[in-house]
Amino acid sequence: MSESFDSTSGLVTIRELDPIVRCAPEATFPPTRSSCKEFVSAGVQLERTWQTSSGDRVASMTDSWSSTDGAAHTLDALYEQWFAADSEAGGAFELPGTGGFAPTTKGELVAVPAGAGAIYYKQDAATPDAGDGEHAQGAIVYGTSPSEPLEFHEGTAAGKKTGTQFNMPYRAGVPASGAYALRMGFVQAYALPEVQALSEALESSFALTPSVGAPPHAPFSALAVPPAPPAIRVRQIGPAGGSGGRVTVTLACVGPAGSSCEVQASLSTLELTRSGKLFALSARHGHARTRVQRVSVGSSRVRIAAGRRLRVAIALNATGRGLLARFRRLPVRLRVVLLSGARRSLMISRYLTIHRRLPRRARTDRPRRRRGRR
Repeated sequence: MSESFDSTSGLVTIRELDPIVRCAPEATFPPTRSSCKEFVSAGVQLERTWQTSSGDRVASMTDSWSSTDGAAHTLDALYEQWFAADSEAGGAFELPGTGGFAPTTKGELVAVPAGAGAIYYKQDAATPDAGDGEHAQGAIVYGTSPSEPLEFHEGTAAGKKTGTQFNMPYRAGVPASGAYALRMGFVQAYALPEVQALSEALESSFALTPSVGAPPHAPFSALAVPPAPPAIRVRQIGPAGGSGGRVTVTLACVGPAGSSCEVQASLSTLELTRSGKLFALSARHGHARTRVQRVSVGSSRVRIAAGRRLRVAIALNATGRGLLARFRRLPVRLRVVLLSGARRSLMISRYLTIHRRLPRRARTDRPRRRRGRR
């Protein structure tokens, strides 16, 4: 595997080469100890390339399947997709050809139109298209439609936060020379119009390179959505810490000379109530038969010049101080958002605990025993 980072544009490229193997002496399923005594080459290898763009809101993936034994092969692969759910309302999909968001059910089979397309997703079905600054909206963009219907292993039923899983099956021929290239992109932002714009640009770029017969080691540089200006990003330097009523974190602004990062750092926690009474706090999850409400416990807004770093202190507000005094420890989620006009881009999300700083015990000086001579 190789990694590269362009400090000017902020783009990250990762490449890996994976040989495909099969069981010997028999390639039967399910494998047994007698049928699968060793692994041997299947005569095919996978070269996977990842590239980020558009301020890390887009991750493009190119899978290049090629023959290593000079013979043609048949590819039968399942690309499993998993989506997180972040609310009791459950998630929702807008599948190609449907024209709107709707829940899915376990075991559902959905055929998609031939050609390139995009599958849109809300991790909270109640999130407005304009976004709420809390729940992400995203998309899977593909250059080639699956060979068979999508198969959902988990649905988007309300009341569950386990997420959604489905398979995208692909069957194709791997040529004796050259390669079969399969391209996908993963887009995420707060506002659906931004997700749609990035997805449409990515889908258009997929048409620039043919899927069959491409050189097995082609860089596929045309697949990424090229950002107009160099990307501005915020990085965390070292760990974040929380004690004494505040969280401190060191942030660095990455961008062209003369630019700056306007940053909103916020803290929140989940209040867990039962029968109308607050009994616990959590940064991530609720419990069964409890009411969960996320509350803000602190925020700070700063500006950092490109190439510089700043240690930011986020003090607890009155709500946060009250909760810390009551529970002596406050689990929080730290979110660092880059502000650029009306656009908000989540840069950092961390979970940590703020501990109440206890006063030092008063020192008790004991009189020393004087030793006398006998």
